[in-house]
Amino acid sequence: MFFTVEASEDNVGTAVKNVTLEAGAAVEADLTLGEGGGGGNSGGCGATQALGNDKQKLNLLRLFRDQVLMKTAAGAQYVSLYYQHSPEVVTMLKKDTALQAEVKGCILSTLPVLTAMMAQGANANVTEAQLREMTACLEKIEAKASDSLQKDLGQLLRAIKIGDIFKVLKRP
Repeated sequence: MFFTVEASEDNVGTAVKNVTLEAGAAVEADLTLGEGGGGGNSGGCGATQALGNDKQKLNLLRLFRDQVLMKTAAGAQYVSLYYQHSPEVVTMLKKDTALQAEVKGCILSTLPVLTAMMAQGANANVTEAQLREMTACLEKIEAKASDSLQKDLGQLLRAIKIGDIFKVLKRP
């Protein structure tokens, strides 16, 4: 079973670690809080880098992760990829404040959709304008990304463009 362990403290940072836990097994996760995040994926969290210390919005994103994404195999895979690539994205956002502002804007405009998805499942309405904004933002990140991140973002962008992403996130 896959879990994401997260710890955060105001003005200190966030640490995130992905762990896989087998039945009857114990796992130790080193989460070191510090400048720019830490833990097993040192570098912090892309959403935290974009949104700063806006706890209400960050908590909404965490709820979406836990209540929607982690409820499906595909969603859990997206979460795993997010944390795998988060240090690279954080570095990218720190170096490019215009991109950071665009990512923040994209996250903020997507929050109502995420809230609706938590309430209504995959039946929530995503407008064409929201899809274009998400796609444009992801494409800008993809253009600056490593080969590995480009590959994963390419798959995500294809899933968004053909509408499959919302089908695979449908809760059972």
